[in-house]
Amino acid sequence: MCLAGAGFLLLTPPSYYRYSAAGNDTDRLAGTTIPHPYYLLRWPGDGTVRCGIGEKLYSLDEEDLDPVDLAGRLFQKPTTELHRSAKWGFAVWHSPEAYDTEDGRHLWARWMSVPAWLPGVLLLGTGLVIHRCRLME
Repeated sequence: MCLAGAGFLLLTPPSYYRYSAAGNDTDRLAGTTIPHPYYLLRWPGDGTVRCGIGEKLYSLDEEDLDPVDLAGRLFQKPTTELHRSAKWGFAVWHSPEAYDTEDGRHLWARWMSVPAWLPGVLLLGTGLVIHRCRLME
């Protein structure tokens, strides 16, 4: 937990001016279409971290079948013109982010946004409390 918390805290300063993402995409063949579910953590460049899941639908002409794709990008220039803002960093959406709809047809999506520092502080604090409790035993 402490290591994950430290990782989140290390990504907090760049999250205010750079786009980063980590996750997993999976594809499967369903007739003449390719359902493409995804699971992502995004630091979109506004000081938040967003956790999302969803599914797009592609035709065989649009996309190659890739059964498992570890999705990741680090410190890229953010695209703020398609950005959905979150008041004080907190928000929940039951629809795709605007930049998710550029290609493919979205079947569904769920997104949650929190300030980028919050997961790091919670994970690091919880890890330290657990560590201290183990030392006291």
